[in-house]
Amino acid sequence: SKPSAAAALYKEIQGITKNPVKKIVNTHFHWDHWQGNELYRGAYPALEIIASEQTRQNMTKPDAGVGGIPYIEKQLAVLPAEIEKLKEEVAKTSDPAAKARVESNLRQTEMYLEELKKLKPVPPTRGVPGGVTTLREGGREIQLHVVGRAHTDGDVFVYLPKEKVLVTGDAVVGWMPFIGDGYPEDWVQSLATLEKLDFTHIIPGHGDVAPKSHVTFLKNYLADLIAAVKKAAADRATLDEMKPKIADLLAPKYEAGMSKYWISRYRERIDVNIEHVHKKVVKPA
Repeated sequence: SKPSAAAALYKEIQGITKNPVKKIVNTHFHWDHWQGNELYRGAYPALEIIASEQTRQNMTKPDAGVGGIPYIEKQLAVLPAEIEKLKEEVAKTSDPAAKARVESNLRQTEMYLEELKKLKPVPPTRGVPGGVTTLREGGREIQLHVVGRAHTDGDVFVYLPKEKVLVTGDAVVGWMPFIGDGYPEDWVQSLATLEKLDFTHIIPGHGDVAPKSHVTFLKNYLADLIAAVKKAAADRATLDEMKPKIADLLAPKYEAGMSKYWISRYRERIDVNIEHVHKKVVKPA
């Protein structure tokens, strides 16, 4: 998370226990899943920061995607223009509820830019390989699963077998997934592998705690999206032609479940998801 979000979470932790945080897990390399490392390292110098080996490598790659240390410079370059765009949107938005959302987004973006200017990146200190790595802390078994490519090429899933809880990172979210750094077909297989674990609830990368069935819901969405894009391409449809047809085709099954929050709703994200699947599955580089 960003530093201020990590600070808010740290405050909540302090309200529960004064015991030190010994380990944190970066589920993948995207900026919103590691930029809080600095706060925890400052509070706990002996802290171990764990990620997959691939994520550790991605943290320093300039072309890894929307994350990693090199991505900070890109963020610093584009955020001022994004702020100006949000200011313009505030000025032209008349609906009170919509205006309030844009104003909130503007405030958060302005605050984040200031945080980013001061950020001292702290990368993971330990990488775990593919397969299962088991940790035991305070009598609790914590399994780290690296099952294959999904949202990125280095996702880690945190599984608590006794509690029957799976922490998924952004491989499972409460809204429309971001596929830009993902591997759609592998993603489906990785979620199918995770479904075999004995858990009842997930803590997603974004959104509320959800039942296990949400893993299946997202897996089915990706599988159906891939199948629809492949069929449209085989029927010689252009990308622009297939977008509205696929959006309408999948909407009855997925629009309501992917539109529970005010951001990343189904109709806002479906076109770009189609583009990413077309690029990665139909016309891979």
